[in-house]
Amino acid sequence: MRVCFAIALLMAGVASTVQAEVLEFPASAILVAQRSAENGQARFAVGPFADNAVEFATVEGTRQSQVWKIRQPSLSTGQIAASLRRQLLEKGYEIVLDCKDAECGGFDFRYALDLVAEPVMHVDLGNYQFITARRDDPSDVLSLMISRTTTGGLVQLDYLGEAAAEAAPVVVATPNDPEAAEPALVAGDVGAALETLGRLSLEDLSFATGSSDLSEGEYTSLAQLATYLLANPDMTVALVGHTDAEGSIAGNLALSKRRAASVLERLASVYDVPRRQLEADGVGYLAPRASNLTEDGRRKNRRVEVVLTSTR
Repeated sequence: MRVCFAIALLMAGVASTVQAEVLEFPASAILVAQRSAENGQARFAVGPFADNAVEFATVEGTRQSQVWKIRQPSLSTGQIAASLRRQLLEKGYEIVLDCKDAECGGFDFRYALDLVAEPVMHVDLGNYQFITARRDDPSDVLSLMISRTTTGGLVQLDYLGEAAAEAAPVVVATPNDPEAAEPALVAGDVGAALETLGRLSLEDLSFATGSSDLSEGEYTSLAQLATYLLANPDMTVALVGHTDAEGSIAGNLALSKRRAASVLERLASVYDVPRRQLEADGVGYLAPRASNLTEDGRRKNRRVEVVLTSTR
């Protein structure tokens, strides 16, 4: 099943009516960020990083940006890019720039672009594709940065649209999808997630049934959190346990605290994180992120989050 999203594409001064185009994304895609640049001129990359610079074309108009999260881990960056590239060609676009990570210029190319900040628009420097396309009739231009996290794909679409009265703020999550605000856990972005949003859910943790003890095994989330804390000895965090709403408040508060304490002990004893950087507590079922009326919602509510407690 697929879903279509109408995307307005307009070169400033070309027409008074927006030329509406449609790009198809998988049905699992959600809009997690959008913004409007100030009126004036917009830059689009038309060449890779070379001779210490990225080649840009400057056009008149207002650049609009959207970030789409494709919650489908089975889709690779290449598969997402191939579908979007095919659609552009079918609609009469000329591909001006089409490159992959190292071909584009890796780190230098990515950081020459004006992308929505991490962790909302995460770019895996070893796994991204970039496309700039334009056409003359009707006249419009757009670019796509395509990458992914462990939970699915991310696409930033930049295009020329109608001028906004003022720059729109970035909207991180849609109101009916609180999980859209959860930063995906990928290599190297734990610090960015904590310093930007202040918290991160440790989604890969596993506890024995009916137990507060963290199951044996390696956890990517703990390894990355430990790496961040060891590299930043002045940073402190709180591990906060959460439960579903089954059972009493007293019982759930106690269970959530014990599970958070189990995670703290693993970080300290296995990953050698100084205990002075860690604290543990629990809030039971008092901070749900989904409805407790369904099994899926209750599963989402059972978690341990890490909260950045440093204030400077």
